Amino acid sequence: MTFLLLFLEAVPPSHCIPLHERPVDPVPIVKDIPLIDLEKAKGEERPVVQQLLKACEEYGFFQVINHGVREDLMEEAMEVYKEFFSLSVEEKAHYAKEAANNTARGAATLYCSNAKNYDSEEHRYWRDVLEHSCNLDGQDKITWPDNPPRYREVIGSYSDEVRKLSKVILGLVSEGLGLEAGYFDKELGQRMLVNHYPACPNPSLTLRVGGHCDPNLITIIQQEVYGLQILKDEKWMGVEPIPRAFVVNSGYHSRLLATGS
Repeated sequence: MTFLLLFLEAVPPSHCIPLHERPVDPVPIVKDIPLIDLEKAKGEERPVVQQLLKACEEYGFFQVINHGVREDLMEEAMEVYKEFFSLSVEEKAHYAKEAANNTARGAATLYCSNAKNYDSEEHRYWRDVLEHSCNLDGQDKITWPDNPPRYREVIGSYSDEVRKLSKVILGLVSEGLGLEAGYFDKELGQRMLVNHYPACPNPSLTLRVGGHCDPNLITIIQQEVYGLQILKDEKWMGVEPIPRAFVVNSGYHSRLLATGS
């Protein structure tokens, strides 16, 4: 397993994406991606329900504010992740090896670096990835990083709050579709994934991550800096980072909403 090095003078050949896969046209940051205030989900009148359904049908993406996740916890979680990725290359390499050999539940892809390009076995994306499961019973915490020392405590609390948020959003979707309360909660699993993008000497030669569809039911993203782009009507558009908001990708089920299947 190889690791990205900070302050490289040139992009290694393994990370130079083929010309036909590199972006050509600049992608504008748009401001018309739906922004939904979950505070308005309270009370008898619930316009948010139809707003959510429309966002899923038209974009498959939306942003939420007043979502209930504490701002200080959001900030602390990001600090802990930064501490993890600031660990030495040797320590992360050792951790990656231990994670790969760990057969405990949810530990299959705990940490990998230089994630492979989806379309190529030869080329790799310019990113480091930390990923692990977050099961409701908390038993999988033994597979989580123990450095930084506060990782398990902070990320445990953070994942709990994000899980609650996902249930609120899915509950509103269920309501809009006329489904029973808690319809999407059945056997609902959860994984945490963090993309870290080290400094790059020539970003035009690389990709942080390519175009893809999330296979899961719902993805909740805390976007610290601009980078997220979505495809709508065959055009790419940038998602503006909004402080203390979450971006929500409604995943494959948005197709069902659009088709009525």
